[in-house]
Amino acid sequence: MSNTSPKPQNDPAYKKSQDASSGGGVKQGDVTRAYQLILGRKPEGPEARNGLDQPDLEALGKRLITSPEFRKRYVRLMAQPKPQDARAGEKGQITSSGEGVKRGDVVRAYKLILGRKPEEPKAIQNKLDLPDLDTLGKKLILSPEFQRRYARLVPPSPEQSADPVVIHLHIPKTAGSSFNKLLADNYAGRFGYAFREMAAFKEIPADLRAKIDLIYGHMSYGVHELLRRNYIYLFVLRDPKARIYSFYKFLHKSEKHPLHTLVTEKNMSFGAFLDEAALPSNPIKGIDNAQTTHIAGIASTSRAEVFRTACQHCFAPTTEFGLLEEFPAFLDRLKHKGILTEINDNRLNTTNSSDTLSEALDALTPKQQDILTRYSEWDQRLYDLCKSYIDSAFKTDT
Repeated sequence: MSNTSPKPQNDPAYKKSQDASSGGGVKQGDVTRAYQLILGRKPEGPEARNGLDQPDLEALGKRLITSPEFRKRYVRLMAQPKPQDARAGEKGQITSSGEGVKRGDVVRAYKLILGRKPEEPKAIQNKLDLPDLDTLGKKLILSPEFQRRYARLVPPSPEQSADPVVIHLHIPKTAGSSFNKLLADNYAGRFGYAFREMAAFKEIPADLRAKIDLIYGHMSYGVHELLRRNYIYLFVLRDPKARIYSFYKFLHKSEKHPLHTLVTEKNMSFGAFLDEAALPSNPIKGIDNAQTTHIAGIASTSRAEVFRTACQHCFAPTTEFGLLEEFPAFLDRLKHKGILTEINDNRLNTTNSSDTLSEALDALTPKQQDILTRYSEWDQRLYDLCKSYIDSAFKTDT
């Protein structure tokens, strides 16, 4: 009598799990599980029947994997820090009500996501301790095998490869939220990425980064170095002192901002805000010549070097910039160049600070005026230079 284990294909439990998800085309339950595994949510309304016309699970999986919704989810998943294990559910996503993962679920997930059956019983067994379908799906989606499959299924189109990646360098309090929304609307259905931090962006595989058409968010110049395509930077400059004052007003208004409590509990005036920002233990970041610093994108103790680099980036052929004070004209130029197709200047996160700026400046002490000058002097030089260029290049005498 032999003590050897049966071959995988002869293992009754393995064969039963394979048969459970084979044949008969795509059923209603397959569609529901496919949405949970691939999109991290349950189908809604008519989506529940979407895919019943597919011949098999591989075809159903391919349909969802190549959808714009999955593109966005895939970039978001790849940019997240890798957990110690793959059991933590994605924030805000649907799980399978704690029912756990069954053998048939694993086989179905392999077919939907990897386009093949599990190679052996052990591959199934290793997934059975996962808590739900969403976690199972993410484990396969984050695998190197799926990265290779996705690169084959969704190669960059010739048009996509020829178009430059649009990078919106969002400088705080320069109409960035409004501009982000406008760009997202113009690039709806394309591959957009909301930038958070460079470390997360580097985690995205190069093949997937090559598919991104739009990058937007708070960042410094230099993201293009991780791209395989041509690129163009967009950003908006603002009168430096007005920008700092607008940031101060924004902190009073925005309860979710980490500095909101600091400025409201102390009932800070604009002058007191500047005094706080000048302290050695300054908790207030993002006001010390921030426009020049973001645009330069270099770490240097030489202010002059940072300024020169920012100037080079502003006037590079891969940059388009505008002024907040002339925002509609900037949008018109972008439309003329084909970067935007539709323009709508609906401002978000506005603080209506212009009416009180002169009053706030008049109330500053000489010391506070010096702080404001120091925190805006290089930005002022850059702003004046860029404004002079725009006045000469785009405005005509009347």
